[in-house]
Amino acid sequence: MGRKAESYILMRIRNIRFATVTRIRAHISSALLFVAMGAAALAQSALPDAPSETQHRNIIRDIAVDQKTIWTAPAHIQKSDLKWIVPLGAGTAVLIATDRQSSGALGSSETRQDISDGISHLGAAYSTFGASGIMWAVGRWNHKERLQRTGYESLEALSDSS
Repeated sequence: MGRKAESYILMRIRNIRFATVTRIRAHISSALLFVAMGAAALAQSALPDAPSETQHRNIIRDIAVDQKTIWTAPAHIQKSDLKWIVPLGAGTAVLIATDRQSSGALGSSETRQDISDGISHLGAAYSTFGASGIMWAVGRWNHKERLQRTGYESLEALSDSS
């Protein structure tokens, strides 16, 4: 074998080792995330429904109340909340730290990109707001209080997350 062939083979072996190590890191990261999420889920206890400050009459006022609750929530953290905050934070940190290696280990695939694009379009504003608005309108016109409330709360949640 010539020097170029040996050099090429050694380079391929190094690349395979790097890809294997990267895949192993990605699997370990995923396993840690699942463990952290499982611990967070087990740490949660069933709570009674919290009384809602929203009136379901004026969506602008209800969104303002929700925003106040969202932005002041960190000030209301209890010691018992650490049971799920710490594992969730650790899982998030692991994902952020290994993001570049994990996505690099996947490689590029046109099929994967097409699937990802399709899923993204399902969550686009025109489809989610539209579906919520339709639920609200149908519930209102057909006197279906539960459907109307579901549509209203969906619109409110979408507005809160935008």
